[in-house]
Amino acid sequence: IKSAFNRWEGTHQTFCEIDFTYLDTTSSNRFSGSDNKNLVFWVEDGWSYGSSALAVTLCTYYVDSGRLVDCDVGFNGQDFTWTTADTGGSQNIREVLTHEIGHFWGLDHSSQQTATMYAYYQPRYLIADLDFDDIQGAYDRFCQGSLESDDELEPNDSLLTAVRIDAGRSYAGLKLYDHDVYKLSVHSGDVLGVAIEDASSRVKGVRLYDGNRLLLDQRTCTGSCTAFFGEISGATTVYLKIYGAFDSHSIKADDYGFALYIDADPADDNAAPGAPYDVEDDSGSSDDDDNDDGSRQTSDDASGWCG
Repeated sequence: IKSAFNRWEGTHQTFCEIDFTYLDTTSSNRFSGSDNKNLVFWVEDGWSYGSSALAVTLCTYYVDSGRLVDCDVGFNGQDFTWTTADTGGSQNIREVLTHEIGHFWGLDHSSQQTATMYAYYQPRYLIADLDFDDIQGAYDRFCQGSLESDDELEPNDSLLTAVRIDAGRSYAGLKLYDHDVYKLSVHSGDVLGVAIEDASSRVKGVRLYDGNRLLLDQRTCTGSCTAFFGEISGATTVYLKIYGAFDSHSIKADDYGFALYIDADPADDNAAPGAPYDVEDDSGSSDDDDNDDGSRQTSDDASGWCG
């Protein structure tokens, strides 16, 4: 629960001075707009907001100013089971609560399907990490000045919306507001090297997945770094994910870039991140299993909507 609230704080992902203070547990388990307590609780009997609703946030505010007075989040414990891990058949507390906390700020549902504030629960879109659309919404509401836009490859926030790139090329001018996922073709026996150029000291995770989206290898680096992944066996398509370790490090607007190498040592290569984009957007590929109504039904634990 704390990590879900932390996701929206300025020290993690929203740039603004938005902060929460944890005040301990409580025996209260009902919505009340007049007690000046912001509660998170489960309703295990008498849920009245529809059996498909995972959770609901109810807020009290002054009509003349819009100032929030009280917000409570209720989880549907009557029709769903909940977990803090990725357990089939159960809903992830952190992911759903991260969405509900957006309503604390007065944010409505987003039409952007990769956004945390999209109305339907989509675990494959990593909704526990904010999308640029979410960050922009919080920034517009609570920050001063203007937020520099994400790069032109957005939205490439998940394995389902990965952007195709080519090994042997360099890419620059990228933003790491959320997860950046790239798709490339390789041959069995290839060794993939990634050289990341990043002037900031932010902590990053780098992961490699096979064509079935199973994790092959992962690395963590700070600032500029080089990562080599083990020999690829039998894969023709792999996914490269670069993401900020936002739980332990603040988000930064600095650009980053990277170069990809096959069976080569980046230290001996003169190429450096800086070449122009040369990509193909694979977001419309048949890997996406969208329903006609815009929701995503990927597995038994991907049902339900968020209030």
